[in-house]
Amino acid sequence: MIWKDYITLNFSKPSEDEEMKEIRSKRVQSKKRLSDCYSRLETIEICTSNSKIQDALLISKYLYLDILNLVGAFEGKEEVKTSDPESVSIDSIQNPDLKNIISDLKSKLNFTNEEEDSVLQNEGVFSENLYKLEKLIFKKTENPIDNYYKRIKFQSIVFSILFLVLMGLGIKTYLEKRPLKEDTLSLDVSESKEKLPSGDSMITVPSHPEKNWETIKIEFPEEKTVEVFKIFPVHQNKARIQLKSLKAFKADGSLAYEKSFILQNLDLTEFTKTFQTDQIYPGKIAIGRAIEMETIGPNPVIHFFPENKVQSVKSVELELRMTKRANKFPD
Repeated sequence: MIWKDYITLNFSKPSEDEEMKEIRSKRVQSKKRLSDCYSRLETIEICTSNSKIQDALLISKYLYLDILNLVGAFEGKEEVKTSDPESVSIDSIQNPDLKNIISDLKSKLNFTNEEEDSVLQNEGVFSENLYKLEKLIFKKTENPIDNYYKRIKFQSIVFSILFLVLMGLGIKTYLEKRPLKEDTLSLDVSESKEKLPSGDSMITVPSHPEKNWETIKIEFPEEKTVEVFKIFPVHQNKARIQLKSLKAFKADGSLAYEKSFILQNLDLTEFTKTFQTDQIYPGKIAIGRAIEMETIGPNPVIHFFPENKVQSVKSVELELRMTKRANKFPD
């Protein structure tokens, strides 16, 4: 078969007549006999490697007889049984190509020289001529039905691989683009930059990713002085986040602090001074847009440091929106 045959799409099985049945039967029998020959050659190699030269020579004689019977069976002759394979005539071999291979094999074999180099030369001669026989027999027994099965097997493997690859890509795309799960936003604060929030006063509230802009309010049991805001915006990897603003209110509802995160220019010096993040990378940067971030872990954290301490903070409002990192915000 040539490569074009393997990619031809034809699922119609060829019909099998008596002649083709005989050819296919010869192919099966020849494969079995070739396998036995290779197995016996392997035994010879084991004997030689263990310095059992006489055993290797004895087995070599019977391997030669196996090869003669392989050719004889291929041509429909009776099996030869003899303790002296060298005496078997090869003149009855009809196919000239087969006869040339056996003639070459017989002329190069030496069953009397017990030197290791001679036995090793025999192994090489056997191996070379067995390969020639295998190639010639398979060529002569090639048939449309076996080719059909080979093509179907090859195409089944290729289609299976393509299916698995496409299924893998589909699953990957789905996992990347599926909406974020319902989540929570957590906030903790500290009154000193020297001591980052430890989590003792953390407040957690529900959040609703994929709902465009959302204002989330967190209320503390009592007023606090704040110099560090520690924000857990989401608890999912591969999320895209935009943070628009942070507002802090006093107990009476008056505004204690307000910070807009809309970029006025591309100089991010201010943000690098006031932001410290973990498991978060910067996202798209554009003037007039809220600062954008991408999470790269399951527990992303933002530490925000206002310019000065914020006094009497009773509640905090964060305006933000989130989506899967593979998605883009519409504006």
